[in-house]
Amino acid sequence: QGRPPVTIVDSLGRQVAVPKTIERIISLEPEITRIIVALGAGEKLVGIDFFLRHHDHLFPFVFPAAGRLPVVSNQGQELNYEEAISLCPDLVFASPSEFGMTDSIAKKLKVPVVSLASMGRIGALLEEIGILGRILGREERAAQLVAVFRDRLESLRRPASSLAGNGRPSIYL
Repeated sequence: QGRPPVTIVDSLGRQVAVPKTIERIISLEPEITRIIVALGAGEKLVGIDFFLRHHDHLFPFVFPAAGRLPVVSNQGQELNYEEAISLCPDLVFASPSEFGMTDSIAKKLKVPVVSLASMGRIGALLEEIGILGRILGREERAAQLVAVFRDRLESLRRPASSLAGNGRPSIYL
């Protein structure tokens, strides 16, 4: 019954088996947290990272429920293990910049830990959205988001493609 378990390859090149039912997520990666919300799965978040609470001033407007979620990391991105264990997550998203931390979280919490980060690369971001869609059973919504990004990128490329060299603008999306 339900969907089958999902195995994904994360940004560290690790194969991670993700349970078919995910109801409780801790996200230590702001980018991943934002995508989870964009996929319509924000209600599954049970803990967020320090940055989102203290430095991302738009996130509370986009996802007001974030104000009620416990912060499970400190400013140095270290996980508060006692808090995390008390939240009983089914899955944790962590930064790939700290390989040892990913393994430590998995061992201590005894749940799958997925490390994803597009590192500012649009292609990797679109792939990340697809992976999160598979993990969360929100493939259709993920495909919609990817299509919006591709359409927006194409609409920016068309006018810029007629400009040569230094006349081409730099665009931040």
